[in-house]
Amino acid sequence: MEKSGWWRKVGLLRSFQGADEEDERKPVKPPPKGNKIVVLYYTSSRVIKQTYAECSAVLSILRGHSIFFQERDVFISRKHLEEITDIFGGPISVPRLFVAGKYVGGFQRIIELNEGGELKKLLNGYIKKRPKRVCKGCGNMRYIVCFICNGSKKFYEEERKEMVSCNTCIENGLLPCPVCMLGAVE
Repeated sequence: MEKSGWWRKVGLLRSFQGADEEDERKPVKPPPKGNKIVVLYYTSSRVIKQTYAECSAVLSILRGHSIFFQERDVFISRKHLEEITDIFGGPISVPRLFVAGKYVGGFQRIIELNEGGELKKLLNGYIKKRPKRVCKGCGNMRYIVCFICNGSKKFYEEERKEMVSCNTCIENGLLPCPVCMLGAVE
């Protein structure tokens, strides 16, 4: 069965033959601005249940280690989708974890490392207690509405006396929450 359109580009659909196999292609380069932090590429889309379940499990594991990490949701941000496609030289399934710019692996590898206790050692230098309370910036949604365009992607510029496109936020008018990201900036 040929996959077409947006789904093929995203790379979230798995072939029927290899749905349970881990795609372990090596990245061709590290993630942008990810040399000193933990970066997780994942999806919050519930369209493909297995992928969503795997991403949720990895998020839960990382949150259980009480670390600050940068969450790069390929469903929310086209920029993150393009980043991971560029990193691997083509579409790849998520979740994908990087620590200090080095590729750790996908779902199966992260589970194996966690069960063997190796993930804790790998994340040792990054462990910081995450607050157990709700974020005052975003209510634990990880994104806020753009304060320049109010989520509309356009705003009135006084100088030019016209509506202009907002370049501050991602394509859906959101920004990563600065309060949540405080511990994950370089």
